[in-house]
Amino acid sequence: GGMLCRRQELPEAAFLSLATLRRLSHGVAESLRIVAVSHPWMHPKHPDPKRFNLMLLSRVLKIYVEGGLGVQRGTFAVFIDFMSLHQKGPDQERTDAEAALFKKALSTMMEWYAHPMVLTFKLTMLPEDYPAGFNFPTGATINTANYEGRGWCFCESSVSNLVKDSNKVLDLGKYTDAENDFVSIMKTCATKRAPPLTPANFRLALDKKQFTSKNADFDMVAKLYEVKFVELMGEAQKLIYYDLRWGDAEVLAMADVFRSRACLKLRQLNLGGNQIGDAGVIALVDACADNALPALEVLGLVGNQISDAGIDVLAKAIADGTLPSIRRVLLHGNLGSNIQVVEDALSVLIAAGV
Repeated sequence: GGMLCRRQELPEAAFLSLATLRRLSHGVAESLRIVAVSHPWMHPKHPDPKRFNLMLLSRVLKIYVEGGLGVQRGTFAVFIDFMSLHQKGPDQERTDAEAALFKKALSTMMEWYAHPMVLTFKLTMLPEDYPAGFNFPTGATINTANYEGRGWCFCESSVSNLVKDSNKVLDLGKYTDAENDFVSIMKTCATKRAPPLTPANFRLALDKKQFTSKNADFDMVAKLYEVKFVELMGEAQKLIYYDLRWGDAEVLAMADVFRSRACLKLRQLNLGGNQIGDAGVIALVDACADNALPALEVLGLVGNQISDAGIDVLAKAIADGTLPSIRRVLLHGNLGSNIQVVEDALSVLIAAGV
């Protein structure tokens, strides 16, 4: 079988032009036909010398390309750093032109992971024989951390988690070979992803991650995340975090995001199909106390674990103007049954013309 090749070694036919991309029909889940791959490098000179991740990625991509279930068969463009950015040659150098292009591409690389309509495939597993079964150059720095423990992977994952819908960020480490269509792949691989972090909290978490060269990369990676966070969360009008197995801890992290007033344009927030309880509701309401979500009109909390106590907290928040623009709160399928108190509070708010 083949190997991943450096960008410089790929034939022209391996690349898709912007014009071609624009002509492609929508892919799975109404996404663009673009996949951004996030993966841990296993060797300083080659990210996947034993084709461990390549074999997994090729199996999943084949299913996506084949389409079905109402999605046309067709081409997908794939962004992989090793094949998309100019890499060092055998002499461990780049030409001046290659270095300039690499620097420019690196500074904008998070665009692929951030775009709400681009799929992110995360390759989160390492081979059982890593690193003992790999041959490293003498004196090489070996990064033994897992996917989430690596700085660049953590950034790519965190940027992907900002505004993409639930089915557009997939952890292929959960793929089992039992999934033979893209719907089952999404169901298996989309669950339980981390919530967005404020730039300050991201920086604290990043400080615990491993880099091959932390002094060179830490500030750059932190800034790349901050830029996309401010841009994407600031412009977001709809956020769908549905069926991600989030509990109260994840909502507490989201509460920090809202409290930072990063989402002033947000109109729809869907947290349905999770495992959020009363503590999560209280955290969400407390975060909005300072008019942190002034534009929020629809709040989806269907199918969680909220009791009547949590429902009462929501009703009081609506009544006292904590959510000034709210018009719909979806609460069916929770532990509590007194949804009418929320409906009554909404009716009063709407009748008052607030």
